Amino acid sequence: MKILKKIVLGIIIVTFSFMGIYAASSEFSDTVTAINTLSIVGSDWTDDTDNIGVSAISDQVIGTIQVDNNDPDGYSLQFSSTNTGYLLRAGGSAALEADHIDYTIDVIDDDGTAPTYACALITTANAEQDLSLTEARTIGYADFTDSEENDHLNAAVNQRYDIKLSAAQKTQLLAGTYADTIAVTISNL
Repeated sequence: MKILKKIVLGIIIVTFSFMGIYAASSEFSDTVTAINTLSIVGSDWTDDTDNIGVSAISDQVIGTIQVDNNDPDGYSLQFSSTNTGYLLRAGGSAALEADHIDYTIDVIDDDGTAPTYACALITTANAEQDLSLTEARTIGYADFTDSEENDHLNAAVNQRYDIKLSAAQKTQLLAGTYADTIAVTISNL
């Protein structure tokens, strides 16, 4: 009798598995410092103060401000008056007509100095003209390239604005020095 022997050859399968492919990458980042500055670069009041009220004042440049701002959304300028929009006689009362002069201001791009980069008015049209400062007034500025997507293009660099004062003739004024302080505050939008 023949004994059949069965020989089973085992096949060994060697599998090499790479459990992950590693790649080297380097990321670089840096920060741009926020800039939000406002400075007075000129004060040009040239009116003869002995004659204030004798004749009307029209668009008299009383100062120039410069803005440098790189907020992605733009900036706003707020204008407020110590005497709620009056040139007030020293020691006088805003309640007495002969002690104050009502005035308005315009905030106009300074034509004398071209900005390095500029932003445009984004508040309502003519928001920069004939501002009575009986309460604080805010004007917004930004530079958008596309009105639908509002992609911001530039920061404001060396953006200058003239502040112009206008007042009507007022001959019934009492003698004295008439003054007001206009505060300008810059904020990121």
